[in-house]
Amino acid sequence: MREALSLWRGPALADVTSEAMRFEADRLDEERVVAVERRIGLGAHRELVPELRALNRKHPLRERFAEFLMLALHRGGRSADALQIHRVVHRMFADELGVRPGQRLAELDEQILCGREIGTPSCLGPLNRR
Repeated sequence: MREALSLWRGPALADVTSEAMRFEADRLDEERVVAVERRIGLGAHRELVPELRALNRKHPLRERFAEFLMLALHRGGRSADALQIHRVVHRMFADELGVRPGQRLAELDEQILCGREIGTPSCLGPLNRR
């Protein structure tokens, strides 16, 4: 999957000026982000922390990347940093959207806070929920 994603070169249809094609370009860009989520979901490990931090900066409202970052930090022995990610996301959602982050992020925060066993990323629920 990493090899396939490495073939992607910037925004879809970037050189196309047709407004009618913008919808298709946006759809393709979304598909790419979903593919990145799936690739990371195959192993949210501490080696991915730099990539996950970059993805969180680029897509701050995609909770899935925050979940993966929290999980990778926790697995790398950085539970306090993982809990800080939840606080930052929670505050951003409240300030910018007037809502709370989803249930999965809250559950992961609680699992880390309480020292509960955390399974594989797939235990966080299906990828297509967002």
